[in-house]
Amino acid sequence: MVKITKTDEIILSMLEEDSRVQEKEIAKQCKLSKDSIRYRIKRLENKGVIKGYSAFVDYTKMNKHLVKLYLSINSPIAIKEDLIKFAEKKKETFTIYESIGEWDLCVTFFVEDLKQYYTIENEILSTWGKYISHKEFLIMLESKVYNHKMFLKDRKNKTKKIFGPKTDYNLNELDQQLVLEMIKNSRQSIITLANKFNKSHITITNHLRRLIAQDIIYPRTSIDYEKLGLKNYKLFIEVSEYNTQVENKIMTFLELLPNTFNIIRVVGDWKLEVEILTKEYKEVEEITRNLYDNFSENIRNVKLFVISKEQFYPGIINQ
Repeated sequence: MVKITKTDEIILSMLEEDSRVQEKEIAKQCKLSKDSIRYRIKRLENKGVIKGYSAFVDYTKMNKHLVKLYLSINSPIAIKEDLIKFAEKKKETFTIYESIGEWDLCVTFFVEDLKQYYTIENEILSTWGKYISHKEFLIMLESKVYNHKMFLKDRKNKTKKIFGPKTDYNLNELDQQLVLEMIKNSRQSIITLANKFNKSHITITNHLRRLIAQDIIYPRTSIDYEKLGLKNYKLFIEVSEYNTQVENKIMTFLELLPNTFNIIRVVGDWKLEVEILTKEYKEVEEITRNLYDNFSENIRNVKLFVISKEQFYPGIINQ
């Protein structure tokens, strides 16, 4: 496990919230020089704590649906690897999660409509269906990302809503090029991007600001939480008696936990997917127990998805 200082925690929190945050802003928060901040960031990169800088692309803003397919696979590892390679080549693939537990794999896709997803699922079943013991299909309605407090207990509460209702935002050629560059490295400077595309720094700045303001892209920092002694879990909340009022109460309960950093509302066998960070498994057990205790009439079951590996892909913008 990599030991980090309070300053490192501030740096990671700020980069996690926005990978394009400027060094001078971090330096001001940490009361250090920009050179010192640059050195500390480089050290965190070299130690593998910071794995890279990328960006989420919200294709729902471009009139797409986000759907999720969970799979339990009874087969040798090589079969699962073949299925992952297939998913990696699909232009619609957004994320691939590998897991330990009830589910082995989760693949999320951005699709034009459910017929397009139906075709993809049939491709999977025609080749690997005999190895799949169980599958679950869900449609994502909305995702909220929170400032967890596993680095800083006094971190300011902030919520970012992504993957919401479909809209029809059209990207021009420069927008598409910038989105791809942000996926590759979202900390590239304005000057670097301006030189790449032979545009003025003002043009690049305006386009990037618009893409971020319109919630098309979310610059993010990829952090190896395990190197910091943290484990990433998903909780799937299945419900019985349920309505908007109950959902709001459950959401409020989850939002107040220091561990929570993502809550996803879905249509499917469960209603909520909750991503949490914990230092010990007993924290997961305590959170689960408290959910049952506080919402005994509403929650039927809480399932666990232990994320062992995650990978994000450019998706349809790259086609």
